[in-house]
Amino acid sequence: PTVFSSATTYTVGCWIKYLSKDSYDWLFGTSATTKNFGLNRTGDHIFYREEDGEYYSFGNNSNIPLNTWTHLIFTANDTSISCYANGNLVGTITVNSTNSIDGGGDNSDTLESTKLTLTRINGGYASGGNTNYLVHCKLSEAFAYDSYMTASQVKTLYNALVKKQLLDRG
Repeated sequence: PTVFSSATTYTVGCWIKYLSKDSYDWLFGTSATTKNFGLNRTGDHIFYREEDGEYYSFGNNSNIPLNTWTHLIFTANDTSISCYANGNLVGTITVNSTNSIDGGGDNSDTLESTKLTLTRINGGYASGGNTNYLVHCKLSEAFAYDSYMTASQVKTLYNALVKKQLLDRG
């Protein structure tokens, strides 16, 4: 089901254990032709993709190492989207300021908006449910909020989750 549609203020996240390198793969979004968040291990980017095919990088994919659980959050307001790994800022992309890294080919297109329709988490995004675009990973505790989280809130959430895991282990 649709979690939210054309939202400009939201937070999505999960624990991810990235298992192998691959090309452009979607974590959160709707379809291959709409806006999505994902990972590109071979191109070394954590990215946001607009429906016109432009990709915007939050930064280096090494922030999500292979075979290690990483807490990943994307949070947006109507002017920017930030990506956090383990409570630390990876990068921020800004409407009308951040240039694309791919897509149209000229790398001069800037981010148009922060809008996201969320209907799938790591789902098969190609037509017909093709699984070519799945992130090869394990996911845990995925979530979606219709609100923006500040850096302080992201860090507090991460610290609370880590503390809970330590207490659960005894």
